[in-house]
Amino acid sequence: MLEAFTLAAHFVTPASPEWSVKKRMLRERLVEVVAAGNDLHTRNDTPPRLTMARLHDQHGEYSHDWDIITLDLESVHDPEKFWHVYNETVAHEWAHKLNASVNDSSGHGDDFERVFGALRQALRVAPEENLH
Repeated sequence: MLEAFTLAAHFVTPASPEWSVKKRMLRERLVEVVAAGNDLHTRNDTPPRLTMARLHDQHGEYSHDWDIITLDLESVHDPEKFWHVYNETVAHEWAHKLNASVNDSSGHGDDFERVFGALRQALRVAPEENLH
């Protein structure tokens, strides 16, 4: 029985890619996220600079002043947290940029939740259609 559980868990969490593959995947994901935001809001944004650093108690942050998304280095290295960063954090941080540009709003209020929700939905429905 334990073997079956272990096998099932293996299929739930994808394998953790190598470091160079993770960096490439995150850069490609950012391009995909920005393209989805451009499609949703009829914009022509270019991807911000992507950096990694140790962030305390967060997976990422967006700097409006410098147009930089910083991802938590430890979260990116962690095999399980990496997929959260890839699937959620990149879009979450870009939603801060979109919310500021579209709604002149910051933080995690209702405007942000609408922008982030629409961005997540666009990425889930057909991410390949968001790349031009």
